Amino acid sequence: DRSDRPWSYTQILQIGEFLYGVMLKHLKLQVPLLTQKRQIEKKKGEDSIFYIVYRTPGKFTEKQLKVHPTVLHFFSHIPQTELEFDCSELPALVPPLPWLSCSTGGYLLNHTDLVRLPFSAREQDSRLRSLAIEKIGGVLDSVNVLNSCPWKINKNVLDLLIDIFQRGGSRQLSVPVSVDNANVVEPLPIEKGLSVDERKRREMAIAYGKKMKSEMFSLWCYELYRLSIANHFRDEIFWFPHNLDFRGRVYPVPPHFNHLGSDVARSIILFAEGKPLGPDGLRRLKIHLINLTDLKKKSSIDERANYADEIMDDILDSADRPLNGRHWWAKSEEPWQTLACCMEIARALRSPDHTKYISHFPVHQVFC
Repeated sequence: DRSDRPWSYTQILQIGEFLYGVMLKHLKLQVPLLTQKRQIEKKKGEDSIFYIVYRTPGKFTEKQLKVHPTVLHFFSHIPQTELEFDCSELPALVPPLPWLSCSTGGYLLNHTDLVRLPFSAREQDSRLRSLAIEKIGGVLDSVNVLNSCPWKINKNVLDLLIDIFQRGGSRQLSVPVSVDNANVVEPLPIEKGLSVDERKRREMAIAYGKKMKSEMFSLWCYELYRLSIANHFRDEIFWFPHNLDFRGRVYPVPPHFNHLGSDVARSIILFAEGKPLGPDGLRRLKIHLINLTDLKKKSSIDERANYADEIMDDILDSADRPLNGRHWWAKSEEPWQTLACCMEIARALRSPDHTKYISHFPVHQVFC
């Protein structure tokens, strides 16, 4: 029974404010974790874990909840061996519930809305819920078709990605580099006796360096999430629940790992249900490969297929020796999808009969 009555926006705010109040009042930090000076200052032998500050980042003053610095320092020294995600941030291990209305469908237990709206858009949400099912039946059917497609992991490409990522990443191969291996030149420190212009230059250089490190760390974390999720599901068949944004565009619900992600994300996902290539399948794989490289944009379909035959030696070398060979695949516009396609072509060519080879590889539909 999923007919629970949803809370209103006002109820969510009031309950959230009450729970924050409970946390502020009752969560305390024991004295042994504090410094000796702070132990002397605190008569009650405890300090609040959370505290409130007021800041004005823009035109309006914001009330922010902050964590005690000692707690942050304590948790920063605890090695984290596992990543935790909400169920709605992961693929589903069972087929998603079909969308029957704007609020019924998606994950089996976690609530998912058909249309992504902010909490404050209550009027739009009520209008969606009041729509007759006859008016949105076609939309629901379309999303349900996408929901019903099972997927699996391309383990060969995933293992290569994990190996490169664990060795520090690679800018040439579009694998985010960790901050420790980035070889970022540290800016000169601000010292006494500097001229006004020199001080400004150094301040700007320091700010730019911090910005670059922050962006690199963000990309590294995002890739860590994606590869960790893919590795967790490496032996599973899974599904991506889909919903709509406010413009009506369809997206997978899991944000970190899905088939509409970057080149890396698309390269490690395969259809779970394979089909024989048939008489034209290998040719379509070759054309798809050349389309990924972006080398023959102005050429005809037949010319692209012929070009793939001309460079078949490079294609097979990429499949057999991706990291130690001639690296033809690495020069592609979409290198990791190109490598995955090279491996699929190699397997098809080396099968007893390529027309009967069962392929799980997704091919972009660009053919007439």
